[in-house]
Amino acid sequence: WKQTKEKLKNPNFHVSKVRLSIKNIPTDKHEHDIKSIINKLFKEEKKSDPTISVPAIKQVKILRDRQRIGEDGNPRSRGFGFVELTNHQDALDTLRLLNNNPAPFGKHNRPIVSFAIENIHAIQKLEANKTKQLQNQAIIDKNKSSPSSSASSKKKKKLGRGARKRKRKR
Repeated sequence: WKQTKEKLKNPNFHVSKVRLSIKNIPTDKHEHDIKSIINKLFKEEKKSDPTISVPAIKQVKILRDRQRIGEDGNPRSRGFGFVELTNHQDALDTLRLLNNNPAPFGKHNRPIVSFAIENIHAIQKLEANKTKQLQNQAIIDKNKSSPSSSASSKKKKKLGRGARKRKRKR
């Protein structure tokens, strides 16, 4: 709690509106397990309240400890992770449904859910990398779609010094 207060005093950090932090995740759970648990809980809740809709989950990320290898050969979970949803209302509904609920992980592992605190500089760097990747992909796709331009560039091969001298003599 003290670390959270200190982070929020810094202008480089802010509380995300669509990203949730989940603690007390069992070490044997994977990203797809968390996604299916959330969907299952919302479907069960929808039976009692038909106005509730199943949220669209953008991304689930569980932090892993590379030194601790699980039974399946993959690194084990550190016990916490993040869920990113498409809008604030879905995130709020997910927080209300998951927080301190014994249903998802059992009676002894109640998840503690809160809105994640994000570093503004890290987010800007990620967005810049995504736009750069999209631009590079667009250039690659453009080059693949027009093979005539790449063929003409192959024809205009630069001549070496000896070949240029021989050409001048002719």
